[in-house]
Amino acid sequence: MVGHTLRMSESVAEKQVALIAANAKVTLFLEAEDRVVRGGQTTTIDDGDMRRTVSRADAQWIVERLAFWRSEVVRLTNEIANAGVSSRKGIYVRLM
Repeated sequence: MVGHTLRMSESVAEKQVALIAANAKVTLFLEAEDRVVRGGQTTTIDDGDMRRTVSRADAQWIVERLAFWRSEVVRLTNEIANAGVSSRKGIYVRLM
């Protein structure tokens, strides 16, 4: 379920499990970024959801996946800190 929008009915414990998985994905993509971008090598990323061999040409994809997983970590951390309740987004106007 990690990587998909989490249901509001998920418990804090479920979100903690998702947070552990999201942190693991961040680590995975950081390592891939290091090997490919800095080392100029190709590498295979196997995160359990997919398997892909990447090279320097895929650097932008790696950066995008890393940004996604970092945002998931932030979102889950905030929801756990707020007892599992996701924060509201946007402006709410109440007409009188």
